[in-house]
Amino acid sequence: MSYFEYISENTVFHRMHPLTKLIYVLVMIIASWLNAWSALIIMAISLFSFYVSKSWLQQGIKRILILTSIFLFSLNWFLYSIAYPSQIWLIDKFLSLEGLYLSSLLSFRIIIIILNVMIFFATTTPEELEDFLLSIHLPSSLIISFTLTIAFIPLVANEIKRIHQAQLLRGLAKSKLVRKITGYISSMILPLMISILNRANRVAEVLEIYGVPPETRTILTNLTFQKKDYISIFSLIILLIVFYVIGLFLPTHLIQLSPFV
Repeated sequence: MSYFEYISENTVFHRMHPLTKLIYVLVMIIASWLNAWSALIIMAISLFSFYVSKSWLQQGIKRILILTSIFLFSLNWFLYSIAYPSQIWLIDKFLSLEGLYLSSLLSFRIIIIILNVMIFFATTTPEELEDFLLSIHLPSSLIISFTLTIAFIPLVANEIKRIHQAQLLRGLAKSKLVRKITGYISSMILPLMISILNRANRVAEVLEIYGVPPETRTILTNLTFQKKDYISIFSLIILLIVFYVIGLFLPTHLIQLSPFV
């Protein structure tokens, strides 16, 4: 849930137009699927952009990313090892070198998607996102629903943490493992649902009082395309072409097994 939390900083990504950042995210994702070399290079670029944009400042995000990466890599390595015929086994009939290669590629591409989506939401305020959606003339009701969902995700995450800490103070941590798991689920779901419904009800009442969605909506943020936005979009297009050309001249199909190579 921390993936959608805005980080108040003054980086180059924060100063970009939302459309420029959206194009950047799409180019990074598309380019990572062109060939194996582009996946490796885009992974390095995404990690660098993740650092530059200060997206790593989100609470607990580094731990989430590490655990997610380990889970994806381990699962894909096992599945690829048993799904495709292998010539080199690192652990006999269990983990193969081919599975290691294919799992690395797929894991990189999934992590690239996660990192770049995080960069977009960590550097774009809900107000900027709302004004951008208004500028492309999406329905007001759809925009309000989307922006409220994004705004409330960090609140729901904090609510889960608060309920979890309350249950630990009541002795849930001292229970046996099975009892702890069932008790955690049962004691978490009901309070969380009640809290979310109460928040949704209060927000609905306030919106109804103010007559939302209005027939005419003013734009809070002056979103204008600047020279740096045009340069960034042009550079991204050139980058996409370069990665395509790399796939034509460099050996990319190192293993002729997967369509995702």
